[in-house]
Amino acid sequence: MTFPKHRRCWVALATLAVLAISAFIVGCGPADRSMATMDPEQVAATPEGVSPQSGDAPEQSNLPPLPPKEPPQYPNLDSNLNRLAEVASSTLTPAGTDAARSNQDDEPLLVTFYIEAGRVDDVREYLEENGIFVRNVGEDYIEAHVPPSQLGAASERPGVLRVDTVVPVLPPQPTSANALNPAVISRGVGIHGADAWHGVGYRGENVKVGVIDSGFEGFARLQGTQLPHNVVAQCYFTTARAPSSSLSDCEVNGNHGTTVAETLSDVAPNVTLYIANPITKGDFRSASDWMTGQGVAVINLSGGWAPLNPGDGTSPFSNAPLRTVDRAVAGGAVFIAAGGNAGRRVWYGTFADPDGDRWHNFNDQVEANHFTVTESKKVSAFVRWDGDWGREGCDLDLALVRVDTSTPTLIAIAENLQDGGANRYPAEYVAANVPPGVYSLSLWNARCAAMPAWIQLFLWDTEGGSEELPYHSPGRHMAEPAESRNPGMMAVGATHWWDTQQVAEYSSRGPTIDGRRIKPDITGITCNPTAANPPVPLPDGGTLHTTCGTSHAAPHIAGLAALVKQRFTNYRPNFITHYLKQNAAERGPAGADNTWGYGLAELPDPSSAPVSIAAGPASNITAVNGRNTGEAVITWDAAPGATHYRIGCVNMERDYLRAKASNTGNWREAFLYFDVEAQNLDPIRPTYTFPGLQEGVYHACTVLSNNSRYGQPTWPAPPHYWQYLTITNRGGACPICAGASP
Repeated sequence: MTFPKHRRCWVALATLAVLAISAFIVGCGPADRSMATMDPEQVAATPEGVSPQSGDAPEQSNLPPLPPKEPPQYPNLDSNLNRLAEVASSTLTPAGTDAARSNQDDEPLLVTFYIEAGRVDDVREYLEENGIFVRNVGEDYIEAHVPPSQLGAASERPGVLRVDTVVPVLPPQPTSANALNPAVISRGVGIHGADAWHGVGYRGENVKVGVIDSGFEGFARLQGTQLPHNVVAQCYFTTARAPSSSLSDCEVNGNHGTTVAETLSDVAPNVTLYIANPITKGDFRSASDWMTGQGVAVINLSGGWAPLNPGDGTSPFSNAPLRTVDRAVAGGAVFIAAGGNAGRRVWYGTFADPDGDRWHNFNDQVEANHFTVTESKKVSAFVRWDGDWGREGCDLDLALVRVDTSTPTLIAIAENLQDGGANRYPAEYVAANVPPGVYSLSLWNARCAAMPAWIQLFLWDTEGGSEELPYHSPGRHMAEPAESRNPGMMAVGATHWWDTQQVAEYSSRGPTIDGRRIKPDITGITCNPTAANPPVPLPDGGTLHTTCGTSHAAPHIAGLAALVKQRFTNYRPNFITHYLKQNAAERGPAGADNTWGYGLAELPDPSSAPVSIAAGPASNITAVNGRNTGEAVITWDAAPGATHYRIGCVNMERDYLRAKASNTGNWREAFLYFDVEAQNLDPIRPTYTFPGLQEGVYHACTVLSNNSRYGQPTWPAPPHYWQYLTITNRGGACPICAGASP
């Protein structure tokens, strides 16, 4: 029982069928902490762990070995495009012959060119001169529709660093659920407290809201009843065409976006809607920039991308959805994103190979994490791991295998080269069109001397097939941009409207991959009925709801954000997100958690006078030595709602001991600090250089936040209250700080 001797030929046609159509696929806060409790000697870190779990897995599943990986013919193409380029060069009719070239075989593919700084114009000129449609152009990338026969030559142009398959955005697939049938207006209007705000005149007037989604079929038919008249559109095409401003061009590909817009409009019925259906990351950047340029104050994205980033809220790619969200927030828009329905579709753990056959074992005997496909459709999967995002040297491959046949059949494999060279990244994406059957995702160690600290595997898309992997993890489910660290953005979890004490099983949970940020940020209700996609009555008197999932929880929160913006017109995006978090109804453990976030979204009584909301906590604080003697450079994730920061340090070997030995015994007498206005710092990851610290001594540094200079400050998020460092590189250990350092 073996796989084929050559990897490429048997997956190229399946890959071509998938890539030829690159479409947008449907698918109260923490308690106050007094300063006295934050003694830097007594605070320790307790990281949260996530361990894999299994469902109904086969008792045994062993796979035959893979043949050696062959060197790519075109090193700058990803493994999918390499196969297509090789097939095209061998099957398409050579130039100069009398035979006709097949247009179908050479159908253009959507790809992204990553390009050296200063060479973008040269590459664009080459592409256009060769009849290639250029879709989007960024500072260091180009998205274009390239025939397979031209991929190889284009990848070798001067300045081209890498050419990748475009992975389209995936809206979280709606999940059907059973319940009684309510009225067409969403139950979320009452559950989230929007009805009371409607009663006193807050209905979203003069607030522009953007819906970035797919499938706006039937939109025009509902205008004036379920949807507002005032709608502006920017519509994108899967083919090589420029965007259109005609609403009819967005009324394609199902009605997922229509039901999302209808849900949002139930909560904020008088907003002006701006809609767009981007296909690529460049389209997403274009649509988001267009919206903020029009003054849109709230953007809803009921979708996500495979997380091509290290998991710490940053990305090495300028076209990353994470960076697009940052641009939107900087442009004045609150960004609301579906947290995802990956609660049973993600495995997170470490590579294990007890039998030494180079296949990862999900348990001692099973090497195949299987799932079922019920119709002949596309499936795709994604894996990333802890590594060097630029020169990765651990080479792992992701295989899609059919396992319900007499012998396992390798359907497709993602086998990008990770050899430590430039532009090598610890991630793989595999996709193929497959018939009904049982398939598995399996991980192969092509060449990895030291295994990564973690691996995250997504069953990304099955287009209505299996919703779970038998081996899945209870957390670390977030994709991009839901895992954003921007305080003006919120990822939304889902709870069914008929039982708001339980989070939906499929709702993605946190923490983020780095373990340092809570996700989701907040939770909304879902399974709301819509006119565009009404509930289906069942013979037993119940009702089947097809608009379930975080994709329909998110627009409830976006609608609430619009009402808050109308009431508090001067609120910046991070003030609006903080207001919603602080007023959320407590669920789960006290404070924010990785199941509910800050809780179930709930607006306060609008008749009560507005009260000052305490600033949220700073988080992910780091402290390193500065360029000059006696300096510490302190960096942190921005605190939502903060107008000021108090950056302070304690000399742990001199001032701390003196303060503890004083008559008061209060360590705060040793706390030296500077108050700084938040508007003078970076809005996402502020940095401050703290001067005048004693050379050669251990210090404890922290950041407090406030929304007024003289109010009660908010301590940073646990467990990292303090960061410790020695000013200069004196050796030894601090007897007071050892064990307390995060």
